[in-house]
Parts: sequence; structure tokens; C-alpha cells
Amino acid sequence: MRGGVGTYSVALVRELARQADISVITLTRQQGSVRYGRAEMEAAVDHRARVIPITEARDTFLYNARFQIALLRQLPGFARRERFDLIHTQHAHMPDLLAGPMMRGTPFVRTVHSTIAGQRESIRILESLGQTPDITERWQVAIEPVLRLAEWSALSHPGRLFPVCQYTADHLIGLGISPNRIRVIHNGVDTDRFRPGIAPEGIPADGRRGPTVLFVGRFTLVKGIGTLVQAMPRIVREVPDVTFEFTGKMPAQLTRTFALPPELRAHLHFHGYVPDEQLPAVFSGATVIVAPSLYDSFPFSVLEAMAAGAPIVASRVGGIPEAITSGQEGVLVEAGSPDALAEAVVGLLKDPDRRKRLGTAARRKAATVFTWPATARATLEGYREELAGAARGVSGSMGG
Repeated sequence: MRGGVGTYSVALVRELARQADISVITLTRQQGSVRYGRAEMEAAVDHRARVIPITEARDTFLYNARFQIALLRQLPGFARRERFDLIHTQHAHMPDLLAGPMMRGTPFVRTVHSTIAGQRESIRILESLGQTPDITERWQVAIEPVLRLAEWSALSHPGRLFPVCQYTADHLIGLGISPNRIRVIHNGVDTDRFRPGIAPEGIPADGRRGPTVLFVGRFTLVKGIGTLVQAMPRIVREVPDVTFEFTGKMPAQLTRTFALPPELRAHLHFHGYVPDEQLPAVFSGATVIVAPSLYDSFPFSVLEAMAAGAPIVASRVGGIPEAITSGQEGVLVEAGSPDALAEAVVGLLKDPDRRKRLGTAARRKAATVFTWPATARATLEGYREELAGAARGVSGSMGG
């Protein structure tokens, strides 16, 4: 239920279920003392769709293989009994790798959230900056040939592909996939939940004053946490009362990875795990939000910042320039450059009028362009195209 693909799936299912009969085949997950089973997941989609758990995630790596095997065994039976008109899979961890080739009688479409080539590009940038990839990223490098073969096996199966940004679409074309199979459908954001001016109920106050710079994301160097840490000293020199805020399990990881002097630590504030319902207030309360990723496709954190009306400084990578025009809805900087990041952040912290102007424009664009109803409409149009092609016997193939 967590993470970008989970956020995407829940929000899209809620919208699609207004116009289609949706069944969700997924896995259960234990997160701390909370178990996300069928009842919890059906509640998450407002009971608009039926959820069918077929296996359980107990880790962050091997669960993928278990899910693929469970699909291989169970999906054909579900398809026969339920007579699905179409199957829509989420291509990030390739859950349909084994099942796709077996389901040639049922049209397939795939949302492509990222590619192996894009992920490998981020690791190359990391290495060029002299930073050591984390264990997950090192595994990706070690088994990259296998991952590329697996990805090709999944993506070469007939059916239309819905990359979440043009950047990812270009990677698909680079793999040899026909543009005729590709329809870019951007992620959406809930602009009713993420909006300006939300009071921070339930978030502990600690008496801090002054401007805040918020980083929201996993603790991984690819998300640019190292760039932010290197930029901090200059930002503090220029804006001495600034506080850097972080969400998630950050403190121990940050101090283990970086030698932060006490005078810099005094400017850090860790929210810890923030429940989903409290995240909008965290975004709304930030003076500036940073997304200094070395690689990203079309990140939800950027869309949520835009919807919250918060001025954002982000890297000019992946699909981010498709959401933000630098100088209009935010400020884009060179990825991996602490100086560029610090200059942009300091500039916004010292210019409240510009912050307001950028935040207002960002909110307007999120509310008019990147909405979940718009994503659902484009997805339904993609479904109809695929079903019409299948009826003519020309469902999307490598050259079709």
C-alpha cells in the first residue's frame, strides 16, 4: 500500500471503479503491527473494487519472486472464472513477468513506472559523484543483465504500454518498442487532500521558529540526500535560523552515512514516520520543499508539493521537467550539484514574494493538469484502444 506504485494503484482504482468493474490481484503486507489484508485494502479503495490477495510480502526482495510464482499458478484460473475483459499490470518490479506470456487470450496493458536503463543511469551518476550505492542498488548492478532480459521478456509481450512520463517513454523507444504501443499517462495527485493552509493537527510542535526546508523520500543516495547534506552548510550560513525537516526512518541512517558536525545537527528535525493522513499538513507547512534526486521518473512527492502550493527546488532529471517549468512552478537545478541546490534554496528562503508566486502557479497546474480523474480518463481511453485493437486482431505488438 506504500510507495509510489501503491499510491498510484489505490488512487487510480478509486477513480476507475466509478466507470468499470475492477478486481485487484495483489499481496498482503505486514507493516509493523499493522497487517494490510483484504479488508484493509478494500477500505483503502473506498470499497469500490474487489481485492484478491494471493501471497504475502515478508521482505523487500524475494516477495517479488513469490508474487510472480503465485500469479503463474493462479491468474489463468481467475481469468477463466471471472472472464476479465482486460488485465492491467504495474511494471516496476515486473509482477507479470511469468504470467504475461501465458495470458495470450486476454488483452494486456501495462503502466511503466520506471525502466532498468533509467535506474542504472542513476547509479552511474551516483558513482561519478564518488558516492557508494546502497545494497539494493549494488544488487541491481550485479544482476543487471538478468534484469534487462526479464524486463524485455515482460515488455515485449503484446499490449499497450502506459509510461508515466515522456522520459520513460523515450527509454521504451530506445529498447526498440514501437511508439504505436506507447501512450504517456502522467501520475495524478489528490488536490483535495494536498492543498495550502492545512493546520498541522497531530504533528508534535517543538517550538521551532524560522523557515523550514523539507525533504520527503526514502533514505537512499539516489534520492539526492547526499547532495542536500553537502548543500546544508552554505544554506545555514546564508539563513542561520533555517531548519531541515525529514520524514521517515532517517536519523540513524543519516548519522551513520554522513559525519554531521553538532552545529549542523542542531538545524535538523526528524518527523519520523508520518501517517498518511498527516502528510498533507507536513507539505503545507514547509517553507521550501526539495527533491534533489539523481534519478526519478514522475515522483509523487513533486506533485504533492505542487498541490500543497509549496515552492519546490528539484533536480532537472527524468520526468520532473514535464511537471515543473523552471521559474514558473518551481526551480530546477543540476542533479548532484550542492552549490546549485544551495543557491536555489537560499534564493527562495530570502524571497517570500517569489515563493508565493511559484507556489500559486504550482497549485494551479496540479489542480488543472495532474488530477486523478484526468489520469483515469486517459487510462480508460487506453483500455478502449487496446480492446478495439484486440477485436481486430492487432493488439499492440513490438512493431504494431
